[in-house]
Amino acid sequence: MSKALPKAVIFDLDGTLVDSVPDLTTAVNLAFAEIIDESEYFSQDQIRLWVGNGSRRLIERAICAFGKVLPIEQLHSAFLKHYKAHHNNASRLYKGVITLLTALKKNNINIGLVTNKPVAFVPSLLQALKIGSYFDIYLGGDSLEYKKPHPEPLQHCLSFWKLSENDVVMVGDSESDALAAQAANIPCIMLKQGYNQGVDLNSLPAESVLDDINALHDYWFPL
Repeated sequence: MSKALPKAVIFDLDGTLVDSVPDLTTAVNLAFAEIIDESEYFSQDQIRLWVGNGSRRLIERAICAFGKVLPIEQLHSAFLKHYKAHHNNASRLYKGVITLLTALKKNNINIGLVTNKPVAFVPSLLQALKIGSYFDIYLGGDSLEYKKPHPEPLQHCLSFWKLSENDVVMVGDSESDALAAQAANIPCIMLKQGYNQGVDLNSLPAESVLDDINALHDYWFPL
């Protein structure tokens, strides 16, 4: 069943528009190798379960899995350094992203991006993936005082567009996206394709749970 188009859409980035796990895995493993002086530690499947709450939380989860007391600040700093060098090496758009973003723009829908990734990495990644021009606004996890699941980034987008809550839809893949949308009183659509930390998306406060970006395109633009 198709739904009426909103006036604006706020997208999450990692796991929603972009599969960034290969580059995140590289950076985490290089950080651990630098600080602990050992070889590779974590698989992409492991990292995939830990993405979604910002870079520091990613490193905290990696330390927990490693099973030893390790220097969080040093590891996080090393991760940021290595991710800066590798963040657009192997990250790829999910199939259908360009088609969906183009369709939204053709229908004069405002498009925003709210990620918990440090904002310093966002412009170059969007440029490398050739999608930067689609977004009216983008916010990283350190752009404002709070990040998702706090509603502040979504509320900031509403203020930027001068729109009300019912005019906007949040599209994400994780609990932090759904909870941020709920707190901001914005409808939310969840995508199964991404990084959900093992959480059942059907248990979250979402208007709809869809398989992937292509399903979202068909949801708004049926044949």
